[in-house]
Amino acid sequence: MLRSEVEWFQRFIDICQSQLDWCMSEGDVEYQAMKQVLQCTGKREVQAFLNAYNDDNFTDHIKYKLLLAQRLVAREKKDPSYLR
Repeated sequence: MLRSEVEWFQRFIDICQSQLDWCMSEGDVEYQAMKQVLQCTGKREVQAFLNAYNDDNFTDHIKYKLLLAQRLVAREKKDPSYLR
């Protein structure tokens, strides 16, 4: 994991885990793919998996979650009262 990812990558994993737990079932088409993403240890691994998986909709979905995690952490750093 790169230093720049340290602050937000765990948040990304938490977001993906919550989607897996609450929104997906084992019968879903992308269930196994999401489990693979959760095993990644950095953005490069996630990107390599997405390139190999080769599904535009799932790739866009995961990239949105990466961006969401980055923005959440940036917002929290800027205004810590946001957490209350």
